[in-house]
Amino acid sequence: MSRQIRPGFVLAALLAPVLLPAVVYFVAAFASGLGPVGSVEALLEQSFGGRPSPVTTGLLGLFPALLLLGGIFLARRLWPQAEWIQAAGWGGLGALLIVLAWANFEVWPLFLPGRSFPGFPHGIELVIGPLIFGPVAILVGAAFLGILAGIRS
Repeated sequence: MSRQIRPGFVLAALLAPVLLPAVVYFVAAFASGLGPVGSVEALLEQSFGGRPSPVTTGLLGLFPALLLLGGIFLARRLWPQAEWIQAAGWGGLGALLIVLAWANFEVWPLFLPGRSFPGFPHGIELVIGPLIFGPVAILVGAAFLGILAGIRS
């Protein structure tokens, strides 16, 4: 096993948290009756002009993803021959994406189709999801799949 982090994993870890809020927004807009064209228009308007923005939410999701990549990099340095590290990385990323999807599905269906913000405390999930629950989810998911991979090898 090499000491390098696989490029496909790095790409997934950097793109998925950024794109997931836009996907959830589109799904919520489509489900609220805006249709495909209206959903895309609403997504573009909200992403580049509105607040809260799926783009900002996606950028917040990069924080825990970068923590995950740093942890995988450190693990590769400490245990270069360990085969469980790749599984732990995917487990952490999967758990992070679940948390980000939850946070976005808590907000966007309330926001759409009228695009009126329901007010405090709604929307706080978009911040605490990636910044607080995300790192915890990464630890749990990475530990779970890392242990399973260690047991199987």
